[in-house]
Amino acid sequence: MAKFKIVVCPLCNGKLEIDLTSGEVYRHFEKKKGKQAIDAFDQVVGKVAEKESASEDTFRRATEKVKSTDLDSLFNKAAEKAREDLEKGIEEGEKTEEEEPED
Repeated sequence: MAKFKIVVCPLCNGKLEIDLTSGEVYRHFEKKKGKQAIDAFDQVVGKVAEKESASEDTFRRATEKVKSTDLDSLFNKAAEKAREDLEKGIEEGEKTEEEEPED
């Protein structure tokens, strides 16, 4: 009767049943994937969710920065225009006072 020995497969971590007299592989048992596969899948899903969240945060910060820059630019332009209008109003007021005859 042939003697057999079970060893771990170096390629797939399954089990190999080896015939000790001939040295041939008699049977191959695939590694059970069950909980380990589910855990690995959950880890991958978790990493994808983290990257998605990080991407959304980066996008939000970038858009807030652009909005802030745009708002600052618009505010500065409006302030400059108000200053110019004020200066024009003062200059026009000075001209009208000069043109009016004094009694």
